[in-house]
Amino acid sequence: MSIFRLSIFATLFLSACGELPSFTSEEVSSPPPPPVALEFDQETLNAIDALQVGSTKAEVMLALGNPTGEVAMGNSEILYYHGVQIKMTHQQVSEMPDDLVIALKEGYKKSQAQALALAEKKAAEQAQEQGVEVKGQANRNIRQGGSRINIAPLIGNGKITIVDFYADWCGPCKQAEPHLKKLAQDPNVTLIQIDIVRWGTPVTTQYNLNSIPNMRVFDASGKQIGKETHSVSAIRKYVKEAKKRS
Repeated sequence: MSIFRLSIFATLFLSACGELPSFTSEEVSSPPPPPVALEFDQETLNAIDALQVGSTKAEVMLALGNPTGEVAMGNSEILYYHGVQIKMTHQQVSEMPDDLVIALKEGYKKSQAQALALAEKKAAEQAQEQGVEVKGQANRNIRQGGSRINIAPLIGNGKITIVDFYADWCGPCKQAEPHLKKLAQDPNVTLIQIDIVRWGTPVTTQYNLNSIPNMRVFDASGKQIGKETHSVSAIRKYVKEAKKRS
């Protein structure tokens, strides 16, 4: 029997193989996606509807999968599914919500909203500590665990901006870094380096990163010049073009 399936209504996509799409500062400043929704297939709905006081723990886990939390106290325990409590006594359900499906959906939506709010708060605090929200700042290296980041406040500040997505374990990134820093010695050029940490972090999905280094150039008004690239020579070309537009 299958466990419940999630239907994700979000704006984050993993791009397919091939050339990465170009983006503008307007696109990267889009708000975070809403909390995802929880959906069940018919087989799982039937299994959930069959649960009642007296159902065994095995039946609960067969219908819902492993709990997201569990607290045991002697012969009693509480199974948590996204904040929804199913109380067990001697391995049998002793108390559960009247409409478990609705309770699970509401609990999941609430837990996702809380997780998103917590992640945004943490990212905002880290960004504030590093001065990310301040326009016109000098070169900086942003390390915030691979979480989502809005780069809009960092570009279009009157300077040409190079945005470099990298990771410490990336050899080509290390080779490109000194060349980028040399370009950023120009008082009209700013370098923003963003550590993705590893593949699959929120920032890699947010900016459709399939390879690194992933470097982008924005002119003084915040408009992207050319496409994303791993080539330092291309970055030099884009910087020169951006200067002509200034």
